[in-house]
Amino acid sequence: MDNVNLIAIVWHRAMNNLFSIRGLIALLMSIYMIVIGAYMMDALMEAGTVTGELYTLFMDNPDMKFQWFFFDGALIKMVTMFTAPLFIFDAVSGDKKGERIGILLSRPITRVQYMIINLASAILAFGIVFFGTMIPGYFSIQPQVPGLTIEAYMATTGLMFLLGVFALCLALFISTISKSNLISFIMVFGTFSFLMLPNAMKYNSDAFLALSKATPHYYASYFTTHDVTAGSYIAYAVIIILLSLPFLALSIMKFRNEDL
Repeated sequence: MDNVNLIAIVWHRAMNNLFSIRGLIALLMSIYMIVIGAYMMDALMEAGTVTGELYTLFMDNPDMKFQWFFFDGALIKMVTMFTAPLFIFDAVSGDKKGERIGILLSRPITRVQYMIINLASAILAFGIVFFGTMIPGYFSIQPQVPGLTIEAYMATTGLMFLLGVFALCLALFISTISKSNLISFIMVFGTFSFLMLPNAMKYNSDAFLALSKATPHYYASYFTTHDVTAGSYIAYAVIIILLSLPFLALSIMKFRNEDL
């Protein structure tokens, strides 16, 4: 068998995703959210109401007040959940419709390698867009929120990126079981909209709060209202990864047993 440069394939596919309509949409969405965070967050915070313990916490920690609105609110969490899947929602379903899947698997690439290529290239493309906007975004946002530290900002940013990896693993599974790109698109974004609900409502009732703890969203945004400690940070990062792996495993199992 000829040797196959898997890294080159991952890079090529990631660049194809980046320099496409979906890459442009993801970039514009990310930039928009950073602009909102940098220039409109003060107005949003003034218009918002936070009660009870959260209000007291935010009065003592203005950087957490910002992080709560920016990360745990509908801003960066939505960017993560609705831009990451753009890079993978049609990865398998799209290849099945054309001849690409046959070409790739004849190079030779195993089915497991094929799935890893899809996930790795999507993670790379999403990571470039995400960190490429979030890191410069800090320097735009920080003058508006002097109490915001780079450590707290990047810690939550890292967990949000892992939330994006979860989204990619789940979207890959949906793409594997879907018969068409349209069905995959509807299922992916419908599923993520549903998963956002417990976290959007978690401060309204104990039931929603308990339910939210079964989703990676809770652990990705935990430090928006809590001080960062190294041990708990690593633990929550591991939890998000562990919640992602079953969907990758199911995707591989389904694809390996599929008659192409």
